[in-house]
Amino acid sequence: MDSKRRARLSSVILRESVQLLRREVKDPRLLGVSLTRVELTPDAGAATLFYLNDLSEHDGREIKEGLRQLQPWMRRQLGAVLELRTVPEISFKEDRGLENTRRVAELLRQIKDEAPVPVQETEDSSTK
Repeated sequence: MDSKRRARLSSVILRESVQLLRREVKDPRLLGVSLTRVELTPDAGAATLFYLNDLSEHDGREIKEGLRQLQPWMRRQLGAVLELRTVPEISFKEDRGLENTRRVAELLRQIKDEAPVPVQETEDSSTK
């Protein structure tokens, strides 16, 4: 599958998955979960949906279990919308991009705060 078609398919999968998660999923473990992006394999046989759980009061294990249980249902629902011969296998993975960005920003701030004081140059007495 060419990259343009894969990008369009990723966009449709994300849009439809977000709508399904918001409108039809009643699992309390998933109430604060938001989907951020989709990565498709080159043959579009598998789709990884990335998520953030910033608003959820449940721990990561509970959310992962809720999403694992959601996979077959989500794939069936997407199959009804996508009109493809083969619907990609669905998996979920926590999106750590925002967390990593925050961590790098914090490290840069710490480095800035700990910057060494510039040393003032003094006249060398041997050049007089």
